[in-house]
Amino acid sequence: MIKDNNNIMSLYRDVKYRSGEEMRNYMMELFEMIFKNVCNEYEKYHDRFKNGTDHEVLKKDFRKYVTRNLTVASIEATKDLKLVTCGTLLGPMRVLIVYNPFIVMQSGACIAVNAGRYGTGIPLTIIFVDGLFYKLSKDSQLFIIFHELGHSVRGKKKFRKLSEERACDKFAKANLKSISAANALREVKNVITSVRGNRILKKISLVEIEKRIAAVE
Repeated sequence: MIKDNNNIMSLYRDVKYRSGEEMRNYMMELFEMIFKNVCNEYEKYHDRFKNGTDHEVLKKDFRKYVTRNLTVASIEATKDLKLVTCGTLLGPMRVLIVYNPFIVMQSGACIAVNAGRYGTGIPLTIIFVDGLFYKLSKDSQLFIIFHELGHSVRGKKKFRKLSEERACDKFAKANLKSISAANALREVKNVITSVRGNRILKKISLVEIEKRIAAVE
């Protein structure tokens, strides 16, 4: 999997001869080299990156991630960051959409992941998305956004449950009268089907989506 394996092993052997800040820098260089190779392979088999410059976005956050300092506030603003206000049955809600496939990937999700609800007044929900999100139609993207808002309204749960996903689908459906929830979920299913990767995870996802489609029809 790792093409530059000789350089990585050479760098790793050098670490034991270093100390202090120098060792830390060497370890970070090692991690980044491994990370780059992993992402290269991941991009090859998982269609979740938009273009060839995305590694730069990932690299900015990687140092923070490996040092366990990656937080919502640490994400740097990029052209792939969008703030929108959505009108819902519960009143206006703000959504910050951040394109960062690495965060979605390391969260064990795909398409989008809810990073929490913040602030007072008009609440702000932060949603990280990957390249699959942008393969969806505008209507289906909007459905995903309102689905994630449903998670914010209901409160984030420790474990993923089908009942919770269905409830958030129904929240999105109730707020988007002009959009077919079933069609949006079918499009999500088709996008996931087109992805090359972990067949077991894909099978689990597709079975779940079929049940969610049945619940909103």
